[in-house]
Amino acid sequence: MIRVTVSLIGFEEAQRRLANISSSPPRIVRGAKFFATKRFQEGLRYFTEEAPKGPTGDLSKSVVLELEDSGNTLKGAYTSKALYAGWVSRGTGVFGPFNTPIVPTHAKHLLYFWHKQGLWMLSAHVKGQPANPFMIRARKRVKDMVFSILPRDVREDIRIIVGGK
Repeated sequence: MIRVTVSLIGFEEAQRRLANISSSPPRIVRGAKFFATKRFQEGLRYFTEEAPKGPTGDLSKSVVLELEDSGNTLKGAYTSKALYAGWVSRGTGVFGPFNTPIVPTHAKHLLYFWHKQGLWMLSAHVKGQPANPFMIRARKRVKDMVFSILPRDVREDIRIIVGGK
């Protein structure tokens, strides 16, 4: 499982600043928050597009969005519920965090199905797979899209913070 977040912080500051220069600041800020929420929901599409396309497509279907609105902050947390999402994102074997090949622990050989060849394979070790940080790429696309729809007056007060790996 892997989780990334995009947070917009500063709606109350925008509300206060705009109250001094405009007669309808609540409407501007509420509208900005409404459209940002819609863009967070539309952002699920980016996670589907960026996820590697395996034979089942389970990884791209596993991403869910949790929205949290706490007045000053609007936070979108995207989580891939697939148990192997972290391995895909960080890499495995010699390409992963430990930089060692994958070897069997309870047998002499690894038995696995190689989808590209359509064959069952038997190996003493495998290199693993390179990292594919699809969640990070999708998060950047969501961040750019959400921030770009904010009105210029509101954007001056909003900070955007990303999190997760």
